[in-house]
Amino acid sequence: MIGKFIKHDLKEGLIRYRARYILLIMVCVITCIILDRSSEYFIKLYGKNWSLLEFGINNFYGRMPFHYSADSGDTFAVPFGWILQYLVLSYCIGDYIRRDMHGFGMYMIVQSKKRSYWWISKCIWCCVVNIVYFALIWCVNISYVWIAYGEVNLEKHALLLESCYGTIFGNVSVARLLIMTALLPMLAGIVQSLFQIIISIIYEGTVSMAAVTAALVIACYYGNPFLPHGYAMVARYFPDNINPAFSPNQIGFGIVYLCGLSALFAIIGYLVVRKKDIYGRSF
Repeated sequence: MIGKFIKHDLKEGLIRYRARYILLIMVCVITCIILDRSSEYFIKLYGKNWSLLEFGINNFYGRMPFHYSADSGDTFAVPFGWILQYLVLSYCIGDYIRRDMHGFGMYMIVQSKKRSYWWISKCIWCCVVNIVYFALIWCVNISYVWIAYGEVNLEKHALLLESCYGTIFGNVSVARLLIMTALLPMLAGIVQSLFQIIISIIYEGTVSMAAVTAALVIACYYGNPFLPHGYAMVARYFPDNINPAFSPNQIGFGIVYLCGLSALFAIIGYLVVRKKDIYGRSF
């Protein structure tokens, strides 16, 4: 029976929403072009082109937490490329959960008499959407690198990266950078999506989208290690030259924390669904 739930969710919540992913492709292409054009001087200086890995770093670099200092003159600026990727993810998740709960999903719940099946299916759908979403980001990067440079590789050009970002990447392995740019951003996306669908079950309208936007801005501003989106920013894994007191994020803790938070949200979501009146009345 649960297979029917999953099949229904993938068809109605992923395939039917496929046009929304065009927006992600547009954002990724623009981000690639901006990086390419803004770094032409350094590319010519070092005689190196950006690699696939480095376009991934650009996607998820983010920013350091805001720290006011009269000497540095630092001002808070939202990393629009980074934040847009997660806002588009929120748009792709959309209001499908609420529509399904009061639509065909309600019929399936009544027929199966198993709300747990409905919720487990939604959690699986949430994970699949994120896997497809972040895989698409890398597919766009691969296509851009191939078209622009004629070859695709995962090289790390430490001097080029340091010149553009001011961060020393020399001592960081390619494997660790791949975890920072591929695994951790996706795990943060799953946490965000579960949070969003729980809010959308409880509240109507655009409350869930507003909550996600607020969470993203807060994560950009503050460096608290318990803000999940902080682990989706490559910058947060390095020391902050402006704020020596900043403690960089740890990859191992980030993986465990995000997986644990996803499990917690899955449990909370089930409790919410179990008490939800699918006929529209509130308990």
